[in-house]
Parts: sequence; C-alpha cells; structure tokens
Amino acid sequence: MDMSKVFANYIESEENYKIAYDIVKNNSSGKIWLIGGALSRNLNQLIHGTSQHSFDFDFVVGEGVENFDLPEGWKVEKNKFGNLKFTWNEMSIDYVPIKTFESLKKDALEPTIENVLSRVPFTIQALAYDTKEKSIIGDIGIKAFENKVFEVNDLEQAKALADKKGVGLNELILKKAESMGFEAVVCN
Repeated sequence: MDMSKVFANYIESEENYKIAYDIVKNNSSGKIWLIGGALSRNLNQLIHGTSQHSFDFDFVVGEGVENFDLPEGWKVEKNKFGNLKFTWNEMSIDYVPIKTFESLKKDALEPTIENVLSRVPFTIQALAYDTKEKSIIGDIGIKAFENKVFEVNDLEQAKALADKKGVGLNELILKKAESMGFEAVVCN
C-alpha cells in the first residue's frame, strides 16, 4: 500500500486541513510539514481501519514570520510546549518554525526535518507529511505503522514527555499503544 498516496488523497480533500494549510502557508516561507495526530491518527484510520480522526493540526515550517495575517476570528496563543498556536472555535493549528525545536538546539543539530524526526519521543511520531511533495517521509515512523508497533524513538524525549504528563514511561507507552491498536514495546 502506498501510504503517501492514500494519506494525500484523504487529507487534501479535508476542508479543515485546507483551511489550516492555507493559514500556515500564508504565514511562513520555505517547506511545510504536517506532523502529530492529524498525520498519525488519520493515517492509522486509513491503513488499519481504526475510528480515530484528528483535526488538531501540527505544522513544522521552514521559516516563520513576525506578523501574522490570520482570518477574522482566529487567535494566536501558546501551546503546552510554549510554541505558537492559532485557534478558532474547535480548530487549532500548532505552528513551529523548524529552528525553534529545543531538542535540536540543545544538541546543536542542524534544523532539518530529519533531525526533528530523530528527536521525537516515539517511533510513530517519526514521520512527517511533506505538503509540497504530498508524501510521507520518515523510515522509522513508516516502519512503525507497517508493523503496528509503538516504541521509544528517543529515550530522553520520551521520559521528558512522560514526566510532563505525570505518568511512568511504560504506562504512557501502554496507553498510547492501546489507543492506536498497536503492540507496545516497553522499556526495561
């Protein structure tokens, strides 16, 4: 199955995605990638038949802008990680310029999408939808979806996320894996 084609056909026809993408495109320059739940949960629904949909959009942008041009009624807020978030009614768009990823800055890594994906907590997060090429990238994440396995990608980031949520790492892994219908690989 061509995951990229299946996902592109689905997401490019979704009205909420079109609205979100247009807002991000009008407020950035360079490449734009969709990451997070709108990718992983919708992809899981498409290839494994789960009933999960997500329209909380997380975009990584090549370059951000200083002044935002948002449609009427949209607000600029901060998400739980301190990044910008655009909201309107039930819709939200996380907007993250690639240069602002703390894990990249901390380790003095070049701001590339590949480096971003190498620093996400879990393997199912190690993929991105390239909005220009309309393709899914990230071999680790693709393999996780093909094998339906939920496991740690970056131990330090996974532990930090579990701490932020106030749960043990293995508890978080089990909960997330169960929510997606994946096999959990816990840490020793």
